[in-house]
Amino acid sequence: MTMQAMSWSTLRALSVNRAIHSASVWALVVPVTAKLMEHAQDVVTVEVLGHRLPLHLALPFSWKVLFVVAVVFMLANLVVAARCPKLLGETKSYREFSQQQRTAYELLQVFEAMPASAQQRFDVNQQLSNLLRATTNHRLRRDTVRREQVAADDDALPTIYEYARQYLDQTHPAMRWIASLLYMSGFIGFALLLAQNVCFVAAHW
Repeated sequence: MTMQAMSWSTLRALSVNRAIHSASVWALVVPVTAKLMEHAQDVVTVEVLGHRLPLHLALPFSWKVLFVVAVVFMLANLVVAARCPKLLGETKSYREFSQQQRTAYELLQVFEAMPASAQQRFDVNQQLSNLLRATTNHRLRRDTVRREQVAADDDALPTIYEYARQYLDQTHPAMRWIASLLYMSGFIGFALLLAQNVCFVAAHW
């Protein structure tokens, strides 16, 4: 099975995740915290119910790895912010598209920019493009005679919107690969860091 890059919708969802979105902050906080923790004691003894227990503060915590993970996530977020198609970045559904009072003309621009190979898949014989052109022209002319036709065209807009999303999701494959690899590298680094510390805590429990 051929491995594929993540779609723009998936990449966008990752970029707005609260933890990942704050990667730029972590990239600044981690070096400062590491410097402050540099001279902290490795073991602190605490007394619980009359018993003295050692508390290990010096976990095998690699600040360098955490810093690299934060920077990697930050770079991935920048790629998504710069290259994710506007329609996908600003709307997640036709309801949002409609609530933002966006027009059929924006969808028409998507279809007109499609290469021939994509048109054969999403817009056979330019049927959808022609429908969008007709809807846009009627609205520009405020043609009351064709009001029923425009209403019928509006009923098709949710489907046309979904086709536009499907096409845009697969655009700029090189950029999607870069962002995908950055996110995957970040997740792998964080997973290794977490596993290392869990094993350390389990061994000293």
